[in-house]
Amino acid sequence: MLVVDNYDRNGDEFYWVSAADSIGLTEQGKRGAHNGWYAAGGQNVAATFSQAELRRDNGGQPGTLWDLWNTKAGESGTAGSAWLSSRYTTQPAAGSWMEGKTNTQGPTGDMLRFFYKSLVYLTGTANSTNFGAVPDRGDDDFAQLNDCALSPGAGLRSVLVWGSGFAEDLTVGNPPPAGGPAFLNSFFGASLTNLSYRTYSGNVAPVAHYDEAPGSAHDLAGAESGLTYGLSDRCGIENDVLAAVASSPGFTPMVQTFAENVGASGPCPASIYVPSGGAGSPHPQITMLDGTRIGRVTSYAPSLPGGHRNFLYYVLKNLQITAGAVSCGPLASPVGVGDDPITASSFVNYMRLRSSNPMHAGQARLAFGLAKSEKVEVRVFDVSGRAVKTVAKRVFAGGQEHVVVWDGTDDAGHRVKSGVYFYRLQTPTWTSQKKLALLSN
Repeated sequence: MLVVDNYDRNGDEFYWVSAADSIGLTEQGKRGAHNGWYAAGGQNVAATFSQAELRRDNGGQPGTLWDLWNTKAGESGTAGSAWLSSRYTTQPAAGSWMEGKTNTQGPTGDMLRFFYKSLVYLTGTANSTNFGAVPDRGDDDFAQLNDCALSPGAGLRSVLVWGSGFAEDLTVGNPPPAGGPAFLNSFFGASLTNLSYRTYSGNVAPVAHYDEAPGSAHDLAGAESGLTYGLSDRCGIENDVLAAVASSPGFTPMVQTFAENVGASGPCPASIYVPSGGAGSPHPQITMLDGTRIGRVTSYAPSLPGGHRNFLYYVLKNLQITAGAVSCGPLASPVGVGDDPITASSFVNYMRLRSSNPMHAGQARLAFGLAKSEKVEVRVFDVSGRAVKTVAKRVFAGGQEHVVVWDGTDDAGHRVKSGVYFYRLQTPTWTSQKKLALLSN
């Protein structure tokens, strides 16, 4: 999955990483790879950061079953560092002083379609997504999310948005993007009832109940039913009150959690889940929108340690990140980046790396097998999607393993810079692509 921390330096990454380290999303050797620290899921990293486990080496990319992309949304009207659709937004006019100065660090459509099954979007607090802060940006983001989820042949995709700023910016932003409420309805099956649970309910407790909806997918995903979490709701915090909206036939949004029902305004839906309607339906993707932030979901009772860790585990199970019984073990069998869990067979399609990853100065040995003899093209791309090297382009026999070598150069024979690259094998009937980190080239 791709985890987008859309409001970097606002704390969401702390909570995500500590939970991911504890529920099997990150194998032990990769913990702290990208930022130098890791911690237990129930640890208050803000208060006890000095006690977190530290590592001095650069372990490369974060996570095992997930990648992290940090962005910094705009403040005080600025455009920020990179939007999800920064490659596709309207560009400055040719010859203007802004030409060539725009940010294009966002993922391409191909990256989202082919490299990631799931997108997790941590949007921070109110107005942190700034969907309406830049003209046309909303339309571009809508188009890219739809492209990722709805493209024919892309397979089942899931999108989790966690943050109290998302629904607000689409609905009451300054100004909201054109089509924002309609997109919220059609993609996430949700609408915004009120941007402040504390004001809407009149509940002034610093921690409110956060209850699973009886019989909901989240409720049924756990080993226990009817769990109550805690929702941090101190003065000044805005947690969204949502509503489930069915925008078309066969489209069934469901409330997953409720904030504590206090006063006469309730109930107060807090998260909306929509299952896949199947290929060709108006909603083939799985989605969940949670109107609070990952760090605000806490434990309410001593019997439920690590509230947000426990909560996240069940959410990911419903997004089909995992299957089977839920426990405190791994969600899946973690594999190293570039590895393939498939056992080699005489007549199956597979591709794996037969050398180290990260790759130091030397060679990357790319091994593959084919179910039948076909013409094969193996190419290397950089993170911008630019083709760097054609490693092989010819017919290979089926039923045996082949190894081709990338020596860290481009098609002109020049050594490429250190960084993350993608290698892709493509035949008329099959495509596989993986990642490779290149160091000290």
